[in-house]
Amino acid sequence: MAAGRQMPRDTEGATSFRIRINLLSGSQMVIQVVPDTSIESLRVAVENALEEIHGGGRQIIFPFVRFLPPDVNLTSTVVQAGLTDDDVLAVIQKPRIFWSSGIKRWHVQLRADGVLEIPQPWGLRAPSAIAPPARFLMKVKDVVLNSSSCAALMEDGSVTTWGLTGQGGDSEEVQYLLHDVTSLAASDCAFAALRMDGSAVAWGDPVLGGSCEHVDDELVEVTGIQGCSEGFAALRLDGSVVTWGHPVIDVRNPELRNIKAIKGLRLEAAFAALRADGVVITWGVYGQFLLRGVLQLEATESAFAAVLNNGSVRVWGDPDFGGDAAAVQHNLQDVLQIAATFAAFAARNKDGTVTSWGLPSAGGDQGAVWDRLVDVEDITTDSDSFGSFFVATLVNGEQIGFRGEMWCTTVELWEMWNSRKSLEPMLQKMGLKVAADAIDGTSKSEEGGRHFSDALVSVGAAGRGGTGSFVSSNGLILTNWHVAYDAVRQASLQGSHDYVRDGFVSKSLEGELRGPNYEVWITKSCKDVSQEVNKVIGSEQDPLKRANRVRDVMQEIAQAAQEDPSTGASSGGKRCDVQEMLPNESYVLFTYERIKDVRIVYVPPKSLGNFGGDTDNFEWPRHTADFTLLRAYVGPDGQAADYSADNVPYQPKSFLKVQEQGAAEGDFVFLLGFPGQTMRYAPTSRLRYSDEVAVPNMVSDFARKLQLIAQYEKDSEEAALKLGTSKKGLANEHKRSQGKLVMMRKLGLMRERSEEERALCDKAGPETREALDRLAQIYDEFRAMAGVSQALEACRGIYGGSALLAVGHSLHEYLKVERPKPDGERESTYRQRNLPFLAQRLAKRLGEIHPPHEVALIKDALATLEKTPELKDVFAKVREDFGGESYLSKMAPTAASSKLQLLGDPELLKAIFAEDGDKDRETSLLHDPFLKCGGSLWETYAGNRDRSKALFSERDALFAKLLELQRKHSDGEVMYPDCNGSLRLSAGFVEGYEAADAVVCKPQTTLAGLHDKAVEAKLSMDEGRMAEFSCPDRLYDMLSSPDSKAKAVPVCLLYSTDTVGGNSGSPVMNAQGELVGINFDRQRQGLMNEFKWSKDYSRSMGVDVRYMLWLVGEYDGASTLVKEMLAG
Repeated sequence: MAAGRQMPRDTEGATSFRIRINLLSGSQMVIQVVPDTSIESLRVAVENALEEIHGGGRQIIFPFVRFLPPDVNLTSTVVQAGLTDDDVLAVIQKPRIFWSSGIKRWHVQLRADGVLEIPQPWGLRAPSAIAPPARFLMKVKDVVLNSSSCAALMEDGSVTTWGLTGQGGDSEEVQYLLHDVTSLAASDCAFAALRMDGSAVAWGDPVLGGSCEHVDDELVEVTGIQGCSEGFAALRLDGSVVTWGHPVIDVRNPELRNIKAIKGLRLEAAFAALRADGVVITWGVYGQFLLRGVLQLEATESAFAAVLNNGSVRVWGDPDFGGDAAAVQHNLQDVLQIAATFAAFAARNKDGTVTSWGLPSAGGDQGAVWDRLVDVEDITTDSDSFGSFFVATLVNGEQIGFRGEMWCTTVELWEMWNSRKSLEPMLQKMGLKVAADAIDGTSKSEEGGRHFSDALVSVGAAGRGGTGSFVSSNGLILTNWHVAYDAVRQASLQGSHDYVRDGFVSKSLEGELRGPNYEVWITKSCKDVSQEVNKVIGSEQDPLKRANRVRDVMQEIAQAAQEDPSTGASSGGKRCDVQEMLPNESYVLFTYERIKDVRIVYVPPKSLGNFGGDTDNFEWPRHTADFTLLRAYVGPDGQAADYSADNVPYQPKSFLKVQEQGAAEGDFVFLLGFPGQTMRYAPTSRLRYSDEVAVPNMVSDFARKLQLIAQYEKDSEEAALKLGTSKKGLANEHKRSQGKLVMMRKLGLMRERSEEERALCDKAGPETREALDRLAQIYDEFRAMAGVSQALEACRGIYGGSALLAVGHSLHEYLKVERPKPDGERESTYRQRNLPFLAQRLAKRLGEIHPPHEVALIKDALATLEKTPELKDVFAKVREDFGGESYLSKMAPTAASSKLQLLGDPELLKAIFAEDGDKDRETSLLHDPFLKCGGSLWETYAGNRDRSKALFSERDALFAKLLELQRKHSDGEVMYPDCNGSLRLSAGFVEGYEAADAVVCKPQTTLAGLHDKAVEAKLSMDEGRMAEFSCPDRLYDMLSSPDSKAKAVPVCLLYSTDTVGGNSGSPVMNAQGELVGINFDRQRQGLMNEFKWSKDYSRSMGVDVRYMLWLVGEYDGASTLVKEMLAG
């Protein structure tokens, strides 16, 4: 640990402060800075401190745990970056890239935390090849590669290998010797290992050094081993050298004495050794000779270079790899230092200039930056997923990297390794063919450029519901049938036709339907505001006060951003929200553009858009057309506007290209979307509470509500439409919750998490056990509160409950409790910026009331209240609010006469929520029995809410502590924030899975399968089954034809991406970023994704783009829409 390190700059007279730096090891150093210290100087100080602690250079990419503001870079001062005294940052070290030799080159990446990332598919694939043990190999210390195999040195001194047998990929015969290994070396087809006792082990092709039996007696007191293409050279403690391999390098030369360094060529059978007296001895294919007066010796993969004591440079080897320096010899007169990439050399001259030669793409031509390479004080090499390059460090601390025509400054090197870019190598290894910068533009502070994320939207009531994508320049949006369902249902209720049942096709802009209450939100930017939030939290220990502080500052930051005129958008045309990424640690401000006029363009009929119904939900194979086309409209001035016939289609900044060929099994795919909540780091106590209390209660509650819907939806078509949204949502959550219970047990998730917690306790000590024990106590308290909480929730009408109880509760809370407070102290829901959305939600619920069903929901809620012993007194008050002992018999007329029934228009509710609302109306409402019920419940509800809020706040603080301990003691696990409805990326492959014993699921379905299900349903004569699996007669007849070509049309895809609720509507894209499908579901085994993703079980499902194009164009005849989708 290094403390109090002074910055290397003139700070006389300045006030200094401390920055704490968390290291990957879990330890911490303190760096002393002054206000004008640059971020780059801070980075250099951390590098220097690490070099003192660990030895050797360690390049730090960016030293902070949170994002910097978008206008801050490495040239900014620490004050401009918003850093203050005692701020805690974290270093991220650049991963090391290791390249193979040979013609077909491949590479692996070793992260600073010891995780080796292996590309999939990796390197050389052949029948005799041994596959890597995993895509990510943990606890790796070092790696070497030859032309066809890889050897990884583990932290415990063992060695893991894979690749071609006979060429080093199979080390089984020598595994008993591969312990206490300190370093590895490679020839073209063999490996050698140096052990702690000074002995050596070799394996692979014997001709190329895979056997060292004939020199075993000489391989003692070995201090280092170097490889060349056809063998090895070992340096011993006494300065002698032992060689083995091909005869051309297996020599006995008396000049090989007092050797201090050896270099070998990866592509040639050649070595050069530097003796203590400055003499270089060479042997191999470039001959044997002596070179005197040598100060430094370096090598590319096929050439050598030596700096002589007179400042000149001598080179030999392959001219293309730097073995010929004639063209630059006149600049190689006063050389102080040379460096080498795989195919080029660079020399630092006494006058501070740099001269390079060799392969231009490897840095052999510094022409692009020659005028910037002045006052250079050091020249080194680095590597990335494209190869190696030179990095020149100037006297002023600036670093310039160059490789042929490619070059970048220190700032650009830093920006390249932000959190988004760090995923790029892994994605490219999986198969991604586009740059990471083409995917996400939300963190860009400047305008310009197009990104896939610009085409993504959040769509639904008040902009929330699911994901959509622009697929044309004219505002056409692709989303799910079930995401757009509520808009279609409301359009049906407001019109004279059931578009849910029959579908809808518009072949012109004029014919498109209004989508009531639907909005489209486009993510415009995200900005880290963790420092602002955490400063307010401060050292507050009271959990409830801390929770309220977090609530207030998040709302204040969002409100200020929304009112900021610099964005160029009116407050009505944008929305700003702060999202918690990691509890008590990381918070991000998201800014959205709001499009408020959304119209329905194309909807398949329910028999196709929901084919299979609840029976097929979360099951595979699927044959549903779960997609819809919408269009976004704005005012003639291009600004967001409410619905108007004068509005025009929105022109998106970017849209996705539709790939009409679709995707095939094995293809790489990725998707973007707005996934909801996950609990990937939940402790055992939380999992147990979910498994034993929360989820079973939900299953029971949803089942009861679904029974009531089934009872009353048969009353009329209008009743079925009004109850449709609740039915679909409750049925989905009911089955998902049941599946979650099954999969948690099948995977043994709690047992696995318990074992992880025990391991963490062993590593991190008693503070981990204390945190886990307190979390268990918190969930025990939640368990004790569960009955009361459930009864109060029922009386607030949540989760598809009574609309009148929900509206009564909200209006009472606003009018009597929240409105008297200053806006900045209100609960988030009741702040002025959020009230229009509340009004819209409540009006929508009132408009969906089917009276007999509503009365049944009210009675059910009050029955739950009555059966809760702790709420006996509260129930007595509520009973009086509804008419006393005979309240049940009076409930139907009470509900029918409620003044709340008149508030189905959002504008009426907005008027009530206005600061100067109608006092007479308010007085009348406060006497409504449902508002009186809210008042009777209020004291108990508020106490329960605040106690829950305090417990959640304390829980989150403990979560944050556990996450920090996990990061410190993790075995290479990457700690991604849990999902929270913000934009995320997931990648995988089109692939099937083994569903059960002897049941293997393929990843693609066709219309032939849909026809089979429809035939079986018809033959069953079961009304329920026929309702779910019947398709339109026209399609049924078409598929029944013996020579029907339509049966081959692909319908759905299965792929191994990581998705949860909220990913509905996410575009499924291929390696080129072209749309090949639309995500709509997971199969049953993937229902545990909220807790854990499994490569064996987790699969997501999407509608194949070929089915969408076929239905819209060939089946429904909307060829203009198909042309628009394909043309963009």
